Amino acid sequence: MFIFNATVDLRGRTEEQGRILIHHDEDNESLQLEFKALHEIELEDISSVQRPVFEDLQSGKANILRT
Repeated sequence: MFIFNATVDLRGRTEEQGRILIHHDEDNESLQLEFKALHEIELEDISSVQRPVFEDLQSGKANILRT
Protein backbone atom coordinates (compact mmCIF):
# COMPACT_ATOMS: atom_id res chain seq x y z
CA MET A 1 0.00 0.00 0.00
CA PHE A 2 1.21 3.46 -0.85
CA ILE A 3 0.00 6.74 0.59
CA PHE A 4 0.01 9.77 -1.67
CA ASN A 5 -1.28 13.29 -1.26
CA ALA A 6 -1.90 14.24 -4.88
CA THR A 7 -4.30 16.07 -7.14
CA VAL A 8 -4.81 14.57 -10.60
CA ASP A 9 -7.21 14.81 -13.51
CA LEU A 10 -8.59 11.30 -14.11
CA ARG A 11 -11.49 12.22 -16.37
CA GLY A 12 -11.98 9.39 -18.85
CA ARG A 13 -9.42 7.16 -17.16
CA THR A 14 -11.47 5.50 -14.43
CA GLU A 15 -14.46 3.22 -14.38
CA GLU A 16 -17.93 4.76 -14.09
CA GLN A 17 -17.84 5.48 -10.36
CA GLY A 18 -14.45 7.18 -10.68
CA ARG A 19 -12.88 5.06 -7.95
CA ILE A 20 -10.74 2.55 -9.85
CA LEU A 21 -7.96 3.26 -12.31
CA ILE A 22 -6.51 0.37 -14.29
CA HIS A 23 -3.22 1.04 -16.05
CA HIS A 24 -1.44 -1.20 -18.58
CA ASP A 25 2.17 -0.44 -19.51
CA GLU A 26 4.04 -1.25 -22.73
CA ASP A 27 4.87 -4.78 -21.49
CA ASN A 28 1.16 -5.39 -20.73
CA GLU A 29 1.81 -5.33 -16.98
CA SER A 30 -1.21 -3.94 -15.18
CA LEU A 31 -1.84 -1.97 -12.05
CA GLN A 32 -5.17 -1.27 -10.38
CA LEU A 33 -5.52 1.69 -8.05
CA GLU A 34 -8.59 2.20 -5.89
CA PHE A 35 -9.28 5.69 -4.56
CA LYS A 36 -11.05 6.09 -1.22
CA ALA A 37 -11.87 8.97 1.04
CA LEU A 38 -10.22 8.73 4.46
CA HIS A 39 -13.55 8.14 6.20
CA GLU A 40 -14.17 5.08 3.96
CA ILE A 41 -11.00 3.26 5.02
CA GLU A 42 -11.47 0.48 7.57
CA LEU A 43 -8.52 0.53 9.98
CA GLU A 44 -8.83 -3.22 10.49
CA ASP A 45 -7.81 -3.67 6.83
CA ILE A 46 -4.56 -1.71 7.30
CA SER A 47 -1.33 -3.39 8.43
CA SER A 48 -0.26 -2.72 12.00
CA VAL A 49 2.82 -0.89 10.69
CA GLN A 50 0.80 1.56 8.58
CA ARG A 51 -2.22 1.87 10.89
CA PRO A 52 -0.82 4.76 13.01
CA VAL A 53 -0.50 6.90 9.87
CA PHE A 54 -4.16 6.35 9.01
CA GLU A 55 -5.26 6.91 12.60
CA ASP A 56 -3.45 10.27 12.57
CA LEU A 57 -4.94 11.25 9.21
CA GLN A 58 -8.46 10.29 10.27
CA SER A 59 -8.09 12.33 13.46
CA GLY A 60 -7.08 15.42 11.49
CA LYS A 61 -3.27 15.37 11.72
CA ALA A 62 -2.76 16.18 8.03
CA ASN A 63 0.71 17.68 8.42
CA ILE A 64 2.28 14.22 8.47
CA LEU A 65 2.21 13.96 4.66
CA ARG A 66 4.54 15.82 2.37
CA THR A 67 3.20 17.39 -0.79
